[in-house]
Amino acid sequence: MKNLVTSLLTGAALVLGVGMAQAADMSAGPGYIPAPPPQAEAPSLGGGWYLRGDIGVGIQDFRSTTPLDVAIPAATTYGGKALDDTVTFGAGVGYQFNEWFRLDATAEYRAGQRVGFTYSDNETTTTAGTFVNNYNGKHSAIVAMLNGYVDLGTYAGLTPYVGGGVGAAFHNISGFNDQGIVDTDGPAGPLSPSLVGGYAPNKWTTSFAWALTAGASYDVTPGLKLDLNYRYLNMGDATSGKVACAGGCSRYRMNDIDSHDLRLGMRWVFAPEAPMMPAPMPVSTKF
Repeated sequence: MKNLVTSLLTGAALVLGVGMAQAADMSAGPGYIPAPPPQAEAPSLGGGWYLRGDIGVGIQDFRSTTPLDVAIPAATTYGGKALDDTVTFGAGVGYQFNEWFRLDATAEYRAGQRVGFTYSDNETTTTAGTFVNNYNGKHSAIVAMLNGYVDLGTYAGLTPYVGGGVGAAFHNISGFNDQGIVDTDGPAGPLSPSLVGGYAPNKWTTSFAWALTAGASYDVTPGLKLDLNYRYLNMGDATSGKVACAGGCSRYRMNDIDSHDLRLGMRWVFAPEAPMMPAPMPVSTKF
C-alpha cells in the first residue's frame, strides 16, 4: 500500500512538473499559431478588357445632292431623294477603366441599300418640255469608330449610360446610273418620250464620322452583359463614280448622310482576378 501511494505521488509530480514547464516556456513570450506570410493584393482598376458584338437597324437619310462636273440649269427642280433603311453588323474591343468610364474601338458593316434622287429641268423654249433625270444606285458603308461612355450607376443589374464617338465612314456607291427621260413638245404636238442616260463605275470614298449614344446594359452574368442602345450616326458625304453618257454627265455627291440606329448587342467582360484576402492576424495563446 505504501508503495502504491508513493507511485501515485511520483506520477502526479511528474505530470505537474511537465505542465509547469510548458506553461513557463509559453509565458516567456506569446505563442503564435502558424500563419501564411502576408500576400500582396492583386492590382485592380475596377474593370478590364471586353469584347462586344452588335446587330441593328438604321433609318438613313441624306441632306442634299451636289453635281461635281456639270452646272445645274436655273429651272431645275431637285427632289425625290431617298436612302433606304439598312441592317448593321458590328464588333469591337474595349476597356472598362473604372466604375463609370470605358472606351472601345468598333467596326461595323452597313448593308447595301438603294440610294436615289431626281433632277427635273423644265424648259422655257418654243419647244417647251421636260427633261427628267432619275439617278439610282446602291449605298453600303464600313464605319470604324473610337467611342467613350459614361456609366451612370448600376441598379438591380441595369446600368444606363451615355456616350459618343469619332471615326471614319468608308462609303461605297455601286450600280449608280442616270435614267433620263426627255419629253418635248414638237410643232405638231407632243412627241413620245425618249430615254437617255448612262452608268457609273463603283466608287469608294472616305468621310469623317461622329456619333452620340444612349443606352443601358443588363448583367446576365458577372462576365456577360446584354446591351440595348440608340445611336445618332453622321457619316459625312459619299460620292458616286462619273456617269458615262453623251454629254452633261457628272459625279454626284450625297451630302451629310446620317442614320438613327437601334442596336442590340452583348459584351463579354474579361474581369481582372479578384483581390487576394489579407493574411489573418497572428493569434496569441497563453496557458
